[in-house]
Amino acid sequence: MRRISILWRNSVFKHRCLCALFAIGSLLPSWALGQEFPPFKLGLSTQIVSAGFDVIPRGSGQEANKLQYRPAQSNYAGVILGYRWLAGTVAFAFPAKPEIRAVEGVSKYRDYRLSYYTKRFGGEVSYTRYMGFLIGNSSTLSAATLNGATYYQIPDLETLGFGATVMYVLSAGSFSLASAVDQSELQEKSGGALLLVSTFRQQNVTSNDAWIPTEKKPLFGTDQNISRAFTSALAAGAGYGYNFILGDVFASGLLALSLGYQHISYANAGLDLSGNSIDPNVHLRMALGANALRFFITLGVYADYYVHHSESLQLNTGIYGATLAGGLRF
Repeated sequence: MRRISILWRNSVFKHRCLCALFAIGSLLPSWALGQEFPPFKLGLSTQIVSAGFDVIPRGSGQEANKLQYRPAQSNYAGVILGYRWLAGTVAFAFPAKPEIRAVEGVSKYRDYRLSYYTKRFGGEVSYTRYMGFLIGNSSTLSAATLNGATYYQIPDLETLGFGATVMYVLSAGSFSLASAVDQSELQEKSGGALLLVSTFRQQNVTSNDAWIPTEKKPLFGTDQNISRAFTSALAAGAGYGYNFILGDVFASGLLALSLGYQHISYANAGLDLSGNSIDPNVHLRMALGANALRFFITLGVYADYYVHHSESLQLNTGIYGATLAGGLRF
């Protein structure tokens, strides 16, 4: 069983936002079970996706001074349609409740993904672009800095990222990567396997002004006026995936750690600086639900987390999201 999925999300923040997800899949016979999915597929989905980042002063015991940046909240719902090798979801993005928009503001975004999974191989590429951020833990800021607002907002702060991740299962046995990650294949019994992972990620974070609020700048040392950062990571590592099967019900998890050559070029108070480091990265995929010949219902989460260092701060970038989907095959 193999499946290729292509995801496209794009938003322009008016009263109505439209986003579309296209998936192209090949539902071939399952070699493990000698069965194939019925040709038609119909269902519903809802999604959450984000590309936030953290800024932490370098040094021991500085985690409490972390600033967490994220886009404003949005909501997504879609209809899943498919016939044999062609499957897709048209997803509509609609604004958060007015009271939430009044507090958090709005963000613009684009999100494109392509993934391909077989029993032993997985490949993912992505492109993300978000504009309009807030500090999620603004409660650590003073009332004078917030000036009556709940969140400290930076409307022109933008992240642009792209990258690829490749996974290879060393000895699959009963374990299927396609079944565990995107449920495009049936797995007969519970099983797990060691896997190798390699990844590349480019993430740019830019703004016209410094990201760090004035009252927090002394905590971040010489790089307190950082306004642009261009980061890249080239990493390889290993992990373990397991898919628990009980009839049609499954619970899967995949955790991998990679060690990478990380580069950062950044602008700080009018100076262009750069640095290199060797740092760990985290890759997580989890799913829970039921995957049967005639129906499917899944709750899945994913996260990729990368670490970079400048002279006086740590910049953690990432892409993460969650999807709830369900439907029928007939």
